[in-house]
Amino acid sequence: MKPNDLLSRDVLRKTKLIVQAGPCKGMEYAASNPGNAITAKLLGQYEKEIYLCLDDITNNCNCVIDVGSAEGFYAVGLALHRNITSVFSFEADDKLRHAQSLNAERNKVVDKVSINGFCDSSALLSGIRQNEDANIALIVDIEGGEKDLLSKEVVSELRDIRLLVEVHDFIDGSISAVLIDRFANSHAIQVIAATSRTRADYPYHRIIYSQLKDFWFHCVTSDHRPPGMFWFYMTPKSSV
Repeated sequence: MKPNDLLSRDVLRKTKLIVQAGPCKGMEYAASNPGNAITAKLLGQYEKEIYLCLDDITNNCNCVIDVGSAEGFYAVGLALHRNITSVFSFEADDKLRHAQSLNAERNKVVDKVSINGFCDSSALLSGIRQNEDANIALIVDIEGGEKDLLSKEVVSELRDIRLLVEVHDFIDGSISAVLIDRFANSHAIQVIAATSRTRADYPYHRIIYSQLKDFWFHCVTSDHRPPGMFWFYMTPKSSV
């Protein structure tokens, strides 16, 4: 058994598939391997750089639109917050939508979470207009498609909406510059860089683990994202 398999088994056993920290704390997974980086999510290490942004969202918004929601880590996890009354989730992959449905059922938030398929600009505008009386936050993680989704045509509809966007300049080097150009007038833009994980981020220490290299702990606690990844957290200037 590889060391990362040993560490992963330890995480699954000790967390009992319940997220231990962060804004999704308390979310329970219906299956042990429903999507990417499950051990990092259970430990509260997954994308921890943006947890303060998510706290800001749950404190100031009551509706979340989550595009690229995968198995529902944020869609289901944020729906557990009392302030969040509805989540519109978009995920193109059938298997991940099924996993998200199971997770919503396990966490008893089926009535809050609407799970939808592929999202383009038209579907996004429809979701926004259906919730025009709500305080909406938009989360986007679509592997380089953010420039097309957040098109010029929808920017005016987003002027009063908080946006948390994972930026994939390593796929298309123009994405960040285009988004800044489109949103600079309406939003304050905070750039959040990804950081590495270390042995210290793994909480379940045993004597036998002292012989393991830092690399194996990184495998279990990291998001497995390429170098240079970052997020934009865009807050409406109208809310300042």
